[in-house]
Amino acid sequence: MDSKFEVQDGVLLGGACDTDRLVESLADLGLPLTAHRLEAHRTLLVGTGLSVRLDMAEAGECDPVWWAASALRRRLREVPDRGACRSPGLSRVLRDGGWRNPRLVAGTVPDPAGVMLFKPGMAITPGLLSEIAERLAESGYVADRARVVTSSEIRSRGLASRHYRPGMRFARDAALTSHERARFLAVYDRPGSTALYGVPGRELPVAAAYDVIERRGLAPEALDDWATRSALHHGLDSGRLDGPNCVGDCLHVNVLHGVDGWAGGPVAVLNPHVPGLVARMEARETTAVAILVRARSATPLPWWRVRREVCGVTDPAKALPGSLRGDAAAGLLPLARFDGAPVTKVNNGVHLSNGAMEALHDAWTWFDIAPDTTVGGRVLSAAGLSAQELLTEAFVTDTDGRRRAVSVLTDGLDLTDARDVLVGAEFAPKSS
Repeated sequence: MDSKFEVQDGVLLGGACDTDRLVESLADLGLPLTAHRLEAHRTLLVGTGLSVRLDMAEAGECDPVWWAASALRRRLREVPDRGACRSPGLSRVLRDGGWRNPRLVAGTVPDPAGVMLFKPGMAITPGLLSEIAERLAESGYVADRARVVTSSEIRSRGLASRHYRPGMRFARDAALTSHERARFLAVYDRPGSTALYGVPGRELPVAAAYDVIERRGLAPEALDDWATRSALHHGLDSGRLDGPNCVGDCLHVNVLHGVDGWAGGPVAVLNPHVPGLVARMEARETTAVAILVRARSATPLPWWRVRREVCGVTDPAKALPGSLRGDAAAGLLPLARFDGAPVTKVNNGVHLSNGAMEALHDAWTWFDIAPDTTVGGRVLSAAGLSAQELLTEAFVTDTDGRRRAVSVLTDGLDLTDARDVLVGAEFAPKSS
């Protein structure tokens, strides 16, 4: 872009750009944006508080509006002390299998903000990890350490089962509490259930996913494939008689019936997707890459913003520009499966801890950092709580008597708020 126009207060866009779409894509920021056409293919976007130039030709094959929105969002969230938030050499974890941030003092008490996990089957490149380091720095965070986790280690140590610990509970145990049973009946014991299943919803047998696999001789991946097709066709938690519905924390039900070639009558399967998730994570010739993230800036982005703006919401198609999942879906970020398939809502490629408690759980699972030895664990201990016991049990009973997953009950909460919620809760029974 030439220097004919001086950028004093605005974003100078060079090249063809649908500015109406660009302004719309930034509407959630609440900025007073206005676009001024200077000449052909020169537009000044005012109201961001930025003074930058963007050459739309740099978008390459990506939608130029998405590219510009991503670039602007990243500039707007950048912390003032970004330079202190570097993770030099993070990409070397792919060569060495492990990495520690050389800018951090070794031996300090672990203080994980979260774990970013690139799931097995994803094509992780040095360039991608360098980009991750940049995006963490923009937000005021660093990679503390990272490691490659082989499929053999995932299998031998049961890491997949630990990662999906709350969901595994119901994939192996079909006992529902009274509250969960009531929700189940509200969804499935309705007019139309007898015509669809052959029995009223209240008479449907309920079985854990692994029991169905064993009794019907199915492969975990086969049950997961059925569950995935059903979810894509009927939607998640639609309230319909067909398709997966949530009846409790980390507890999804889908009624297996009428599948060609599969013997047996209708059965309400608890968490039918979980065995397949575990099996695929344990599959041979796959690896995961785990990154322990910690705050470094004096003013890091709140973690809820990191999840929304840096990682992106669960469905990449709905994730914001500038997020990993959103930019991957748009073709701006090289995050895809080894077979070239793009990220989707049923396989979005990357996991990020949802809050302070899940951060402790994920650091324990993937980095062997005992929860009670962390800064967070010590804060909980001072309140009479054991992080390790809470995360091992995975469920508590809240003040309304409902079984709640610790990771869901504390979703989005920082350590102080999570502590306050958990004080007074009781360990939940496995059944009622």
